[in-house]
Amino acid sequence: MFDQFSNRARRIIFFSLHAAQHFRTTAIEPEHILWGLLQEAPELFHQLSGGSKQTAQHIRESLFKSCSQPAVPASPHGLPLSPQSQEVVRTSQHLLEKTGLVLVEPEHVLASLLLVVRPKEGFLGFQAPPPPLIHVLESHGINLEQAQAHFFSLKPPGPHQWMTLEPETITLREAYPHELDWINQCYGVVDFVPSDFSREFIAVAEVSGVRAGLGRLVEADENTVELGGMLVFEPFRRLGLAQRLIHFLLGQAANREVYCIPFMYLCDLYRKAGFESCHELEGVPLVVREKLEWCQNHYPQKVSLLTYRGGKRPRIED
Repeated sequence: MFDQFSNRARRIIFFSLHAAQHFRTTAIEPEHILWGLLQEAPELFHQLSGGSKQTAQHIRESLFKSCSQPAVPASPHGLPLSPQSQEVVRTSQHLLEKTGLVLVEPEHVLASLLLVVRPKEGFLGFQAPPPPLIHVLESHGINLEQAQAHFFSLKPPGPHQWMTLEPETITLREAYPHELDWINQCYGVVDFVPSDFSREFIAVAEVSGVRAGLGRLVEADENTVELGGMLVFEPFRRLGLAQRLIHFLLGQAANREVYCIPFMYLCDLYRKAGFESCHELEGVPLVVREKLEWCQNHYPQKVSLLTYRGGKRPRIED
């Protein structure tokens, strides 16, 4: 869904997810996308209001007051886009074609948001009341019609600009101890076994400074580790993060034997990294065999036991 989104546009979606989690909603709504825009691209609101550089902060404060907090459990990961927010994403991609640019940028997201949430004529000519975020924007001097006219006047880049897009900056690092609660919240959502720093090396993938994925090595014994806990958040998929995490974790395994217990539909990903099917359980450490049995009984999806003993280095594909 986000293949055509620039790294800034992806960060907007990521910040939208954080806002939806904060307000404990069951889906990412348009007001959460507005929150993400205010976080990532405050300059757009300064331009539109003609005001001070504090405009985005003032809008954020007003938006915070207007957002309710339903009594539903907080979710650290995996909230879906609401139907209206899905329409914002689709409209952003449509505007991309209209403007002739290569990737969806924050301007496309804001223009699409304004189009989707603007008051529409209803049955017998009656208009539905505008959503709260319209009142918030207008109260801070942003004229919606002028804003739409501004964004629709976006021009395609010149020939020399096509290859100057900001690249994705992908970094891989060891997780910090203070991130353990967040890590286990993420793993809890996808029903993975919680992590424990005492016998694990946990890796975090970041895209332009935003946490985008996780993976881990779990010590089975002094000579063996299990590679698992692979999780890439939806806005950052199809960037090759899973392969990079596997490569990074294998680099931390030193000379130890590495096992992996992926879902069957993910086996090809690990085979590309040099893993092979392990058909014989004799010689497999007890901890790994117990984890395999637990996965087979716990998950409805089929799993497979793979092993990597070094030699072939992972091939990274973008």
